Amino acid sequence: MMRPDDYLTCIVVEEDGIKLPTIESSIASICAEFCVTHQRVKVLQLSFIGQTIYARIKAYLINESHEGNYVDFVACGNNGVNYRMNANTTLGKVADAIIRARGMNVIFCP
Repeated sequence: MMRPDDYLTCIVVEEDGIKLPTIESSIASICAEFCVTHQRVKVLQLSFIGQTIYARIKAYLINESHEGNYVDFVACGNNGVNYRMNANTTLGKVADAIIRARGMNVIFCP
């Protein structure tokens, strides 16, 4: 499915409570398990006070899309910082917004 020159990019928006070394280690471990050799973790900062995490991710995807560099699909899960508050009840706000976004091929990975 992936060409040898394709990258798997994992996007993380920095928030209080996010442990970046743990995230990077988990991603490297999962990629090694499935023989994905080209992966990168993109850590984003919110651009301005009041910007939502969804809006920041959307802006990044739009800004990075150009001929030769495009997004095939977006996979999202519900294991964010606030997952325990939503456990077994509802989707988190960011996952819900990404799944509802128009014009994106989304895969939900619970």
